Amino acid sequence: MAGETVTWHHRTDTGKRDRYNKPILADADTPLDDVLVAPNLGDEVTGTAENTSSTRVTLYLPAVAGISSDDELTVRGTRYKALGDEADWSTGMSDWKPGSVVQLERKDYVSA
Repeated sequence: MAGETVTWHHRTDTGKRDRYNKPILADADTPLDDVLVAPNLGDEVTGTAENTSSTRVTLYLPAVAGISSDDELTVRGTRYKALGDEADWSTGMSDWKPGSVVQLERKDYVSA
């Protein structure tokens, strides 16, 4: 089964240090190929002052990429925030490495 290409927006170490000896990071956009996309059902949350619509998507990647909760991904032209670090599906009990999974979310404010 062939997947699709999504864009991973993350920060990467440039190899340089600032005057406080901390790493200097740069924005990076990395394409990830053969990703399976599974849309989840969105839910609408009503707050006291505003309404938000939440749309979630689950991505199944063929290999561990290193996605963290600070990252964003563009899927089918829409930018989502990672809900947490990606999970590696490797069991350690065999050589089978099915890849990893990450959940994404996008919140929009909707008028009442």
